[in-house]
Amino acid sequence: MLGEMLIQLRKKQRLSQQEVADRLGVSRQTISNWECNLAAPALDKAAELAALYEVSLDEMASAYLRKPVGQTKEEGPDLHLLQDLQGQVCVITYKDEQVATKETRPKRVRVLSLEGQELRCEALEEAFLAEGVWEHQIDLSSVKYFVIE
Repeated sequence: MLGEMLIQLRKKQRLSQQEVADRLGVSRQTISNWECNLAAPALDKAAELAALYEVSLDEMASAYLRKPVGQTKEEGPDLHLLQDLQGQVCVITYKDEQVATKETRPKRVRVLSLEGQELRCEALEEAFLAEGVWEHQIDLSSVKYFVIE
């Protein structure tokens, strides 16, 4: 988990929570919350942490995306990170690219909202705009990954 990784990295650098907080311009409580997995750093602060701890953002993200040992499939994925996509222009890669190439799903979209396991988005591709079908519901289980433009 991310919190455990942050504790290990901070101790490796021989820094206190207060010293990390001062360098990042946040409170010591914020650092504690991150380390206790009560909150996650925003992308800009995650980048600063990665630089401070001399690790890549990929390493930090992989620690964040790992499920706790006790989490079951029934609980489903943690989707709160996707809330940050709202209003963003993204390129979506689907798990089944053959379905996506049939022009049934847009690849370049503006995310409008996350509703349960579906992403409501606006297509930004001419094929969809010409047909007047600009709003789509995309099942998150069909998405491989997002790239924010």
